[in-house]
Order: sequence, then C-alpha cells, then structure tokens
Amino acid sequence: MINTSHIFFAHSGITAAVSERIIERKVIKNDQIGFVLDRGIEISLFENAICFSERSFRKQWMLSKLVSVFFRLLFASKIISKDRFLDWASSRGYFMMRGFYLYLPHALLRSFKMVQSPFCLGYYYIEEGLASYISIHYTSDNRFGQPLFPETHKYCGSYGLYNAFKQSSNRVILEHLYQDEKSPKGESLIVVDGLIDHKESLVSTAQYIKVLKELIIPKALSLSKNLIIKYHPTILNEENKLVKSQLDKVFQRIEVLHPEISVSYQGKEVNLEYYCYKYMPNVFTIMSSTGHYAYEFGCPVYTAYQHLAPELKQLSALSDWFEQLTKPWNQL
Repeated sequence: MINTSHIFFAHSGITAAVSERIIERKVIKNDQIGFVLDRGIEISLFENAICFSERSFRKQWMLSKLVSVFFRLLFASKIISKDRFLDWASSRGYFMMRGFYLYLPHALLRSFKMVQSPFCLGYYYIEEGLASYISIHYTSDNRFGQPLFPETHKYCGSYGLYNAFKQSSNRVILEHLYQDEKSPKGESLIVVDGLIDHKESLVSTAQYIKVLKELIIPKALSLSKNLIIKYHPTILNEENKLVKSQLDKVFQRIEVLHPEISVSYQGKEVNLEYYCYKYMPNVFTIMSSTGHYAYEFGCPVYTAYQHLAPELKQLSALSDWFEQLTKPWNQL
C-alpha cells in the first residue's frame, strides 16, 4: 500500500517550526514527509524525511510529470497496472506521485502549480511571517490585488500562530511553538530588514543607513556590549552585494570606534525566531517579522519605522497595518 505524502515548504525559521508542530499534531510518519527547503533552512528532526532545495524539487516535479505521461500510456495499453507504477514511482523518490498534500507559505510560489496535479489531494497554508497577518494582499513586485491565499476547491485549511489567517476558513491556531527553557543573554540584535535592495524600490540605501547610524546603533550599544547583526536573506543575494558592502562598512566602523564592543554576524542557518525565544535579546528592526515574533516572545523590541514610513510609498496601502504592528514596540 502506498502512503500519502505530506510536502512542506520551509524557507524561514517560522515555516520550519510550524511544519514541525503540524507533523506532531497530525502524527505524520517520517517516511511520509517531504521538505522543500530554501534560504539555508535545515531540518534535522525527521530522520527518514526526503529533503529538496526548491530548485531541485521543481526539476524532480517536472521529471515526474514526464514519467507520469509515459506510464499513463502503459496503463492505457494494459502493459503495466497503476498499482505497480505507483510502487515503482514511490521506490525511486517520486513521492509526490503517490497522492500528496501541500503545506505552502503562500500561493505566489511557482510550485503552487502543483495544486493542479491529479496527484494533489489538497493544500494548506502555513504561517511564514507578516504576510500571514495582512488582510490586503500584494504580489512580490508590490502590485496590490492578487491574493496571496486563494481558496480553491482543493484548499483544506491553514495553520498559524496568534491571529494569523484571520480571513481564512478552517483555521487552526498552533500554541507553544517553542517549549525550551529560556536563557537570556542581554545582547543587542540588529535585524536588517528586506526593505533595501539594489533597485532601492522601497527605500534608499542612504536613508536606511542614516537611520541605522543615528538611531538604531547608538541605542543598541547603550544596552549591551555584545552586538549581533542579522541580514535578511535577500541582502545576501548576489545582486545586492553592493548594498551589503555598504552595510558591512557601517558595522565594521563600530569595531574601530568601540573596541570594547563585540560584533558578530548570524548566518542564515540560524533560526532567528528561536534565537529570540531562547536568549531574549534586545531586538532592533524597522518592521520585520522578527520584531513581531520577538515581541510576542517577550523580548524588548525597538523600531525606527516612523522615521522611514514617509519613504515607503510603495507600501502606502499597508501603512495603517504597519502602524498598528509597530505601535506596541519601543519607538526610537
């Protein structure tokens, strides 16, 4: 008998942690689990689970479609039975061909097309960050109107934290995302948002750096001699290397002017949300999802959103929402 597969898309610490809670809640067996991983996320808790990068997953999916067409011709000519084909496909890693459920952060993934597959039994949305809380949905190129979370006939429900997916049906709220004992270190953590890029489509690099130097860094240094820098994954992309170089110079300057300060950088392999939960740092950001989760975990969160809000014209339709999001945080 071929087991149903459950395919989870994990591209952040939150999507990985939420996926793990869903697996525990639904008691899914390891050999039924597939992870599609991106942005350096690693999953080590599920020994027999199949893991792909998103790119290699798409390649395997295209190959499986070709194999499926070929074997359907064999079905029609009675050369091979469907059961034998599914056995063969499953044993060779084509686990998405034995009947699968998808767990997706949103519908803008190219892999969302898999929903149309006859092998797809249904799909769920899982919490991925701020997008899971926004009622006005927008596309990746900042055009408003295209929904991030359409509910087609194969939609099964959503899994989130707090008040995520408020407008969705069949919503499940997960509690106790992390349960480890806390161990506060008193560090200052600066999270450089994904607001800046080489196109400067949302905010200028110069203005962002000005806010960093005049507001965020002085306050962070006043609270701790241990400073941690975390770049949004998109800043580490090749096309943003000039932007990253400018940011690097700002933080390197701290080490020159303040030799008593320890400056370290968190790699993309670090689960930032878990780090905030466990070590309770002073978190500095503009409006990243890290600030949202850190605040819910009880961390002191500081924002300079008000100083950049006038520049964020592309996100003006969401200004009231971001205002409410950052209002409980400490304002710089």
